[in-house]
Amino acid sequence: MTVFLLVVGTTDLSGTVPLACGIERTSIWIATVWFIVIAGAIAVIDMQTRKIPDRIVYPSLVGIGLLYFSVSLSEAACAQEASGTGEPLRVLTAFAGLTTLGGVYLMIAVVSHGSLGLGDVKYAALIGLTLGWHGWNGIVLGLLLPFLFGGAAAAVLLVGGRIGRREAVAFGPWMSLGAFTALSLQLFA
Repeated sequence: MTVFLLVVGTTDLSGTVPLACGIERTSIWIATVWFIVIAGAIAVIDMQTRKIPDRIVYPSLVGIGLLYFSVSLSEAACAQEASGTGEPLRVLTAFAGLTTLGGVYLMIAVVSHGSLGLGDVKYAALIGLTLGWHGWNGIVLGLLLPFLFGGAAAAVLLVGGRIGRREAVAFGPWMSLGAFTALSLQLFA
């Protein structure tokens, strides 16, 4: 909330350009690091407990969402006041990522009769929010890579006799790996 107020309420001494015009990179960096840290935590927790805790996902959705929203407000103000080239509508792509990944995972959860849990659905929404900020390529990769990684790992475990055909495998770690890979490709491409 402090970031949001800073973005809206501060200007330089002449009163023309918001001082927040420089905080976009910092806010995006904070959101990215926040996501990477909780993605790692969720991977470990889901492997151990087969649960993705709401107490991690919900605050992260709100916090990262507010950071992206504040950046969009700042970019809009900077673009208007200083003829900047920011992308103030990027928050809409982030929201589209949230609804796309969350919606697809929800459909899979319903069709699979509980093989994919609602924790995975909520985590997919967070992944979609984060990857959506960086563009549609990240959303598509964030949708496909977890199934590719998780399927390959399950096949290896099945062939190796470590799991049976009906045995459940935690999907959160593969969601985290897919999201991390997609985010890395978006950031360093």
